[in-house]
Amino acid sequence: MAKQQIARAGTNLVRAPILIALIALAGLAVRLIHLEQLGNFDFDEVASFHYAELSLPDMLRTVTSRSFEHPPLYYILLHFWFLLPVERSELFTRLLSVAFGTLMIPAAYLLASRMLRSSRAASFTAFLVAIAPLEVFLSREARMYTLLALLATLSLWLLLQAVARGRWWWLAYAIVTLLALYTHYIAVALPIAGNLYLLWVWRKEAHRFARFAAFELVIALAHLPWLGIATSIQTMRPAIGTGDWRWGYVFTIAESTWQQFAAGPVLSAFWAFPIAVIVWLFAILGMGSRLHRRESLLLAALLVCTIAAVVALLVIDRPFRVRYIFILHVPFLILVAAGLERVRSKRWWLAAGGLAVLISLPLITYLFGYQRGDYERITQRVELLAIEGDEVVLTGPWQEWFWCHYAARKDAGTATTVAISSGCLHIPKYDMFVHRIPLSVPPALDPAQTDKDLRFILERHKPKRLWFVQAGLEWADPTNYVERWLTENAWRGYRRAYLNGVLSLWAVAEHQMNRFTPVDMIVGDTLAVDWYEIERLPQAGSIVRVTLGLRLLKKTENDIKLSFRLFDGRGEYIQRDVYVGHPHHPTSTWNVGETVVFRTGILLPPGAKPGIYSLGSIFYADFTPPYSITIAGTGQANNPYVLGEIEIQRHPPHVVDPTVTPNQKSVAFADPEKTSNRQMVALEGYGLDDETVRPGERLQILLVWRALRKIDAQLYAELRLLDAQGTVAWVHQRVIGGDTYRVDRWITNDFVRDWYLSDLAATLPDGEYSLHLRVLKPAGREAADLIALVDVAENEISVSLGTVHVKSQVDLLEFFQSGLQRVWRRFIR
Repeated sequence: MAKQQIARAGTNLVRAPILIALIALAGLAVRLIHLEQLGNFDFDEVASFHYAELSLPDMLRTVTSRSFEHPPLYYILLHFWFLLPVERSELFTRLLSVAFGTLMIPAAYLLASRMLRSSRAASFTAFLVAIAPLEVFLSREARMYTLLALLATLSLWLLLQAVARGRWWWLAYAIVTLLALYTHYIAVALPIAGNLYLLWVWRKEAHRFARFAAFELVIALAHLPWLGIATSIQTMRPAIGTGDWRWGYVFTIAESTWQQFAAGPVLSAFWAFPIAVIVWLFAILGMGSRLHRRESLLLAALLVCTIAAVVALLVIDRPFRVRYIFILHVPFLILVAAGLERVRSKRWWLAAGGLAVLISLPLITYLFGYQRGDYERITQRVELLAIEGDEVVLTGPWQEWFWCHYAARKDAGTATTVAISSGCLHIPKYDMFVHRIPLSVPPALDPAQTDKDLRFILERHKPKRLWFVQAGLEWADPTNYVERWLTENAWRGYRRAYLNGVLSLWAVAEHQMNRFTPVDMIVGDTLAVDWYEIERLPQAGSIVRVTLGLRLLKKTENDIKLSFRLFDGRGEYIQRDVYVGHPHHPTSTWNVGETVVFRTGILLPPGAKPGIYSLGSIFYADFTPPYSITIAGTGQANNPYVLGEIEIQRHPPHVVDPTVTPNQKSVAFADPEKTSNRQMVALEGYGLDDETVRPGERLQILLVWRALRKIDAQLYAELRLLDAQGTVAWVHQRVIGGDTYRVDRWITNDFVRDWYLSDLAATLPDGEYSLHLRVLKPAGREAADLIALVDVAENEISVSLGTVHVKSQVDLLEFFQSGLQRVWRRFIR
């Protein structure tokens, strides 16, 4: 019998490392799924990238001076990660966290096996770490949280090992705990929890605890250099005591922790609740079954100390994030595995499989339907629609890093203006000032100073329009003061929400307005329109300014909306719907008799045809018919009601000098269906943003066109990549001029800059490709009816624009996937 137990134990010792290695490989595979399609960096990830690119002295100097910034260990490791000969892309940057998250799996097994005394429960804990949504989510984020959790897990295990075995285990515990302290401030919970645990364990052996306290003093002394140079700690003092202590916020913290620990941070509430209930029931079962073990006191101490650290964060008004208590997640999963151990042995595998499937269900949403960031789309929108005289305002100083990373990554400008300019000015079309308000946080912006800054921008810089990017308002502008100020002093013509912020466009320069004073103009029985002003001669591509003086006649619970319609006799039609008073001051909040001056605008497409347009208006509320309009007691039959007429002026195209284009090329395209006056457009030059790109990356091409005659139909530019055999490997089609300045609006001899941005296929093989351009024209309404135009100079249908080199460099995903396949085949044999 003894021999059988020894043989079984020896078999387990061999099987356990193999099983954990397979689980770790499975966890790695899960973390790599669609990692390249995860999207742009989030705000904190841009900060990680920014710090890691600095030299080590500059990094330390910068990190120590930033308010609320973490200790530098992760940034240092990422700095050395960047020394590898691989492009510093989002994918490569996030792979360091993937590595830490994968190492968490065997670390969790070590801690669980030490606490649960069960190889099966420990293996299941490792499997949960491999597939848990919160673990996978943070393992794919370019931040320090997986490193912190890895070090915290090892610290707990090493402490238990040191208590049992002593000697060099104490040194290993000290080193790992010190590294955790240099990773995140929340790690202070680890040594404090260790002290509470050892006070209980050695409550009758004071001399042993005294030796430990003396030993721990070495850890504290090794951490003092950072605390001494981190001036950011002193800069947090103004925020002390300003935190949110309302019970509603405390409940929100508990609710988010409850959901995310069990179901992850990206699952809808409908699915999250039942999954969280079941998973937490198992954790509660685990608490009840293992509390008699001495090691469980360590988890209790860690929980108490972490909660105390969270309270400290709230004291300094630090918004709570579940990732701040990520060091508790592995202990939580250990409790879940312990709860599963209470299931009868015959049903254990069935319960384990069902629980694993349940926990992994949210991964479907996260891995295949989630995108982290899209700030690049904001900068691209500004890039495509900016005109001379535009400027940009960003809320929050950290957003400047975001802007510089995506708008000016390859050619940043140099600041030449006063302090409120960010210094990251480059836009391919124009060099625009980019302002940040406030300059530093905390505290949040001061309204009086912000009013001075905004007026300085308007009076000194005299911009025509302001692009306003709102992001991270919790700290910088919690009351939305900048947007409310613009609502009262400018005309908003465009607003769109993105994952990483909200982009809006405001007209700020005064223009000549026509004022109308209708006689008793009543909207329904709720609003009186005392007067309104309309811009007389707006230019295509600008914002038509409209100002209304509105008076509330009776209290209403509806938030009234206004639909503006611009139309002419040729079928041109432009529409924009807005809240009356904007969301900051909707009609449901007005007082009876109150007169509100309401400014708004309509963004005209740059390609809008010049001419006379009627400005119509429809007042309405959701789920109700439009309000009737009466003038001097007489009902108006027109719908929409015409407020007046405006004359849209021609928008000058982005005129360029073809002699300064990156690559000059003069090629004309002609209509083959015409015998005379066949020439339509000419390509005068082109530019490639980067001639070497990776599969899946964005190809950016600038084309400089010239109109040879008036064109009535839209034309399409078709860009192709041809391989060495002449086979088409990639195609991109777009209307020439796009939505900024369509070709059918050009006037003879206009020069127009036109950017083409499109992603290459992720499966595009490496190699050298010839870039070709064709110009197409629709013969009918169907896209399939496109007919190629003829190149007059060479009598061909396409023209070569040079060579594009596609090089994947180090294809890390393929490397890991092929490696996993090789390992799997080996063990299957």
